[in-house]
Amino acid sequence: MRFFRAALAVLMGASGVTAADDMPRMMVGYYLHAFGTKTKAEQLAVVEYLSGIRDHLYWQCEYTVTVTELLDTANAMIEVQKVGQSHDEFVEWANRTPFGDMVFIGIEANPPHGALKCS
Repeated sequence: MRFFRAALAVLMGASGVTAADDMPRMMVGYYLHAFGTKTKAEQLAVVEYLSGIRDHLYWQCEYTVTVTELLDTANAMIEVQKVGQSHDEFVEWANRTPFGDMVFIGIEANPPHGALKCS
């Protein structure tokens, strides 16, 4: 019986890792579309994604931050990119740039609660 439970736990854990690895990275273009068109399902996907980043920062770095603060830091980094490019260049950049990169670059550049103590 113990073997069955252990085997089941391994199978469940392996399928979760496979599912996470198969998920596409969220791009800045997806984020902008979600909040530009006010699509509730896409907005929820962005909030869930940011909740995962928030949880990662807490568990790996003992750093407490809110989803709103993560949105603010990402928006600031996206705005910097938008100012220096034409509309077409910005759209191309947004479609190839991972949203998570903007979140982490923003949190490192302007941490809301002091510097991060981990990488």
